[in-house]
Amino acid sequence: MVLSAVLLIIIATTTVYVGSKLSAGNSMISLEAHEHTEMTMTQALIIPVSASIFLITLFFYFAYMQYFLIGILVMVGASALFQLTCITLQFLCCKMNSQLVLVLSLCFTIFAVLDWATTGDLVMHNLLGCSLCILFISTLRFPSLKVAAVCLLLLVVYDIFWVFFSEHFFHKNVMVEVATKVASNPVYEMGQRFHIDALKYVSPTVELPIKLMIPNYGIQKMAMLGLGDIALPGALVAFALRCDLDLSLIHISEPTRQAEI
Repeated sequence: MVLSAVLLIIIATTTVYVGSKLSAGNSMISLEAHEHTEMTMTQALIIPVSASIFLITLFFYFAYMQYFLIGILVMVGASALFQLTCITLQFLCCKMNSQLVLVLSLCFTIFAVLDWATTGDLVMHNLLGCSLCILFISTLRFPSLKVAAVCLLLLVVYDIFWVFFSEHFFHKNVMVEVATKVASNPVYEMGQRFHIDALKYVSPTVELPIKLMIPNYGIQKMAMLGLGDIALPGALVAFALRCDLDLSLIHISEPTRQAEI
């Protein structure tokens, strides 16, 4: 139990660290910052409401929404993993040909998605989840501390209600029910429908990469951490890092100006 918690903390912290560095686009990572989207105050107010609507929809209609959700997660997760792999190869092998980087990144991304889709491998599952978080942290930006505070405070209320009080209204813990649902594997179902023998060994179900999962050694249940609990606080950490870098540049430029005067 303790080991699983420690591993979750290490993975989550590393994810926030990488996402924040990419968001800042500073000299510690020799890459230009990604295109980013700034969150407005209106969006900060709407996010908890839209998240609640989506959560209720999944709670009641998961059987109908699961294939749409799998498609979205696979497309966005694969794109995020591809970009992250390209960045990693460029960072580790500066002299590597850019075309080779793209080819290797594409091959690894295809392998990771297929491995997750056919076997439900936890390593690839967590890798896709971390890639989604890093993409979110590096591209979504809080324009001010006020917007960040409003957004995160409302999401705390959202979490508290759906985790601790939803059972009083829906007779089940809505957050836990949705987070622990297992989706039918479309690859397996396709094999069954078209009688493809090669696909009969594919896992019939698949865990959605909306959470990190670590085995609890000695216990059958998994230790889990939702991606939202990593990505949104991570966006605040990225905001703090960018502020620190801006302030450091101001302090550096002031002595230079005084010397010129």
